[in-house]
Amino acid sequence: MNKLIKIFLMIIFALAISCSNEGTTGGGGDDYVEGYTHSNHPPAGDYHSALDTNTIRNTITHNGDGTCTITGTATSYSVLIDNKNPTTNYSITVTSWYTYNSEPNVNEAMSNAVVGTRGEATITQPSGVSYFSVTYNTTNNTVLVNFAANSIDYNNSIYLEYKK
Repeated sequence: MNKLIKIFLMIIFALAISCSNEGTTGGGGDDYVEGYTHSNHPPAGDYHSALDTNTIRNTITHNGDGTCTITGTATSYSVLIDNKNPTTNYSITVTSWYTYNSEPNVNEAMSNAVVGTRGEATITQPSGVSYFSVTYNTTNNTVLVNFAANSIDYNNSIYLEYKK
């Protein structure tokens, strides 16, 4: 009878331990990880924009400190100034990209009021930037740059196969 009671108590003890660990072993509580950060940058080089394959308008540089700098010219399609779409130069240094577990080929560095900050980047040009988003997609080999500067939205699509 003593053996039966000991076995019964050991089973209850084992169940109690496994139930108490449920919240810390991926049981869906606060420990759920939506994504991760990394520094797998797009290939360095000079690239044409998607809409202008005759002019080099973008450069991706790998810096010695593990960052990459994306420079180029973006266009605004939301306003006209003197009957033309305005353009501006930009320079964005990406320290880390954010990748969602559910979309492993989409890497983001962004900061805006809706989603907050993903990845880490610094914009040195232009001034007056209120939000930015840089998306590096390894499936379709693109880098998309979007930002608002001085209340004007700008964007640029860099297709990495248009390397000069």
